[in-house]
Amino acid sequence: MLGGGLTPEQKQSVAQQVGCIVAAMRRAPAEGRRIGGCDGPVRDCRQFTEYTGGPFETEAECNAFVLDLLRDTPAAVRNALAGS
Repeated sequence: MLGGGLTPEQKQSVAQQVGCIVAAMRRAPAEGRRIGGCDGPVRDCRQFTEYTGGPFETEAECNAFVLDLLRDTPAAVRNALAGS
């Protein structure tokens, strides 16, 4: 069970740390208006080969890259991205 070994206080601490990390990521200045990895292209880790793409000019381009491996994309992720 995820987090089963943590006390409520430890869980609260983890949640606060994640919140701080997300807030810092949101404050980070964007380099241009492209969507990509921190060091260049996006790497799709769902397969064992080196499958990269981007940076992308639009969210739709990024979504198309992710959805390219449609059969390997979990239905919840596929549906959420397709609805963007």
